[in-house]
Amino acid sequence: MKNDLLLRNIAMQTGGSSVAIEGRMNNFLDFYYTAPEKILFDCNIRSRQIYLAEFIGFLHQGKHEAPKSTNSVNVIKQLNNVIHKCSVAIQLKAANVHYNKF
Repeated sequence: MKNDLLLRNIAMQTGGSSVAIEGRMNNFLDFYYTAPEKILFDCNIRSRQIYLAEFIGFLHQGKHEAPKSTNSVNVIKQLNNVIHKCSVAIQLKAANVHYNKF
């Protein structure tokens, strides 16, 4: 438990979507540097209205590069690596879900 990462009361708004996120990454500190692919982000997302097209960019699996800066480059690169290698399990509860004409 002490090596877990808990996310609570995260609110995000983008375009027409407003979402609330809560989640957990078990053993986050154990795998952060050594095996980020073993991290599972188990999250619950709630929304009254969500437009899925606004989130398609998060699903892209191409090469991602951290921004070039003089400070904190290693931290940014490592976090970027973890975000793109971990697995995500999402439970979505939404009153209205929109995606193109679907």
